[in-house]
Amino acid sequence: MFLQISIAVLYISLCVVFTPFYVKLIHVFITNKKYKFLKAYKLMTQIGVVQCASCPAFIMLGYSIAVGYDPHNIASFLIKIMNGCRRAEAFLSVALGLERFQTIFRFQHFRFLVDGLIIVAWLYGLTNIALFNSPLSEFAVVPEKFGPAYNRSFPATAIIEKVNFCSSVTASVTTFLLYLLIVGHLLHQKLSVKTFQMEVNEKSIFIQAFVRFFGDTAMSLMYHVVPLLVPKSTVLQITTTLGYIVNSLVLPPVLSMIVSRVLYIFLIKKQYRSLQCYQIMIQIGIVQCLMGPAWMLLGLSGLLDYDPLGMASFLVDINASCLRIEAGLSFLLALDRIKIVCKVNYPQVAIVVANALIWIYGILQFAILQTPWADLYADPFLIAPIYDFSFPYTVVVQKTAYFYSIVISFITFVLYVVMVIYLFRQQRKVQHVGADFNQRWIFTQALIRYILDAILVAVFFLGPSVLPKSIWIAGAMMTGYVTNNLFIPPMLYVCLNKTLRQEVFKRANLRPRGSLALSCLAWTYGFVYFTILCSPFADLTVIPSQFKTSYDMSLPVTPVLQKIGTDSTLICAAVTFLLYLVVVCYLVHQKLKMKTIKISFNEKAIFVQAFLRFVGDTTMTVLYHFIPPIVGDSSILSVSTFIGYIVNYLVLPPILCIIVSRHLRKDVLSIISWNSGSTNGSQLS
Repeated sequence: MFLQISIAVLYISLCVVFTPFYVKLIHVFITNKKYKFLKAYKLMTQIGVVQCASCPAFIMLGYSIAVGYDPHNIASFLIKIMNGCRRAEAFLSVALGLERFQTIFRFQHFRFLVDGLIIVAWLYGLTNIALFNSPLSEFAVVPEKFGPAYNRSFPATAIIEKVNFCSSVTASVTTFLLYLLIVGHLLHQKLSVKTFQMEVNEKSIFIQAFVRFFGDTAMSLMYHVVPLLVPKSTVLQITTTLGYIVNSLVLPPVLSMIVSRVLYIFLIKKQYRSLQCYQIMIQIGIVQCLMGPAWMLLGLSGLLDYDPLGMASFLVDINASCLRIEAGLSFLLALDRIKIVCKVNYPQVAIVVANALIWIYGILQFAILQTPWADLYADPFLIAPIYDFSFPYTVVVQKTAYFYSIVISFITFVLYVVMVIYLFRQQRKVQHVGADFNQRWIFTQALIRYILDAILVAVFFLGPSVLPKSIWIAGAMMTGYVTNNLFIPPMLYVCLNKTLRQEVFKRANLRPRGSLALSCLAWTYGFVYFTILCSPFADLTVIPSQFKTSYDMSLPVTPVLQKIGTDSTLICAAVTFLLYLVVVCYLVHQKLKMKTIKISFNEKAIFVQAFLRFVGDTTMTVLYHFIPPIVGDSSILSVSTFIGYIVNYLVLPPILCIIVSRHLRKDVLSIISWNSGSTNGSQLS
């Protein structure tokens, strides 16, 4: 019953809190002359109207979940209206994408298509509502499933469901193609070194529409595709595995790098490191970065279904101590804010002593967890840290950590309440509060961090006694910890402080590079592939008698993994071939135009090496994937294939470098001659 009430409160709260803001935004679109005469904003207004029309349905859905039934079928009637609104929204999103396409391409023809799509969107949505209110089909709320469901006992329900699915997918694909063309056009204009005049207003509309498309597509997939895939155990296993990989192996290191960048700026800039508040924030950032490896190893243990060498359990102990230290440092930050905002004077030595005690407590907890008296280990099934109460003093450590976190959180809360009351009191006295913008953003981010920390502490310590023991709840809790400790802090720093934002995203230091992004993607893909092959879900084994490797197709994920590996290799080979084809065509074109192509010898050498490497890689791909089905498996073919791999990876690269690059050849030969000269000299002596 608690879960039902929680879901109902969540549904209703989201609607009640956010719908008024959306209605206010639509009111601005309708009444403000700057927006109401632009077709893009007219479309966005209509999308907003159909989205806000879904609000009553969600409120009644939450109510029906709470009470366990649908009173007078009100929720079912409203959910049918919501379903029709969703269908209309899909086509309105296509219309918005088409309008952006026509505006950015300055395409003046077929302007009536946008109006036609708007009419089709509303007609399709209204037809959907009418059909579900007829005896032909039914779409009703099922409180036990926490949402609506199609009733296939009605004759036309299956057909309408299929039509809705196809229309949603078609609308998403069409919108994707439109935005793909827009992005391609903008890149083309950029590469052509043309000044593409796009107003800030147009950019904002394009970004909003683009984000809307991705949101709609994600929801369409979540609603239509996932329910078809989840019941199948193999697909569910793959989805869960990939989710663990992204959440536990990709997200933490990426977000840790962002936190590290902010920390780097705090440390090197004197304007930050000389202030006490930033010194505390630097310490908070350090303990947050120390948590990253634990989340990664915890995810890896869940993927492998065991904790290799107990590394995850060891790092989880560090994590537990870091969480206690972070809670104490957050209290110190609130204390520092009290001193600045409320002008409260207290001895500086108090902060120093409290800081030392916080670190001592965290280190002491970690030391106790390494003794035979208490233990905290990583559970591969729940992918979460679990206290082992079979040890004599584990209960003491757990209760101490619980009360410490609760007390520190409560005191921090009281401090922020005092600050807010003080600011309101000063405001009522019409006095200027001596807190500049820099102080305000520190106060704001600290308050937000406190609220999130308090929520996580409550869920971690009180959740097991209230919520059922489930992998999904544990996964959600761990995701909350990762997000709260590695994503929220840098996001708050960057969003709330303009100067810091400019430092972090300084063009000279953080200019996006496609090659760097592709390199990161390549290493991530290779590591993920290796990790899955080391898990119980897939395997690649060596067959010594046949001189080859073979995928173990008896494991559930192996066929999918083999298919992904083959397809990705072929796609990379095809893209590389096209890139070299474009380069060659450009050179020939320039030659035919009798233009002098100024390419240095070094550039030519790099191009030739890269091209020959591509030819070798493509040959090995064809030999490995396509020759065996034609010729048949044989020992000679396997030996030839692996000799080809050895030659392609270990023999050809250095030989090509020496042959093609004159400077490199000279350097290598000079080293060889120097070594030989040294040898001769030693012999003569």
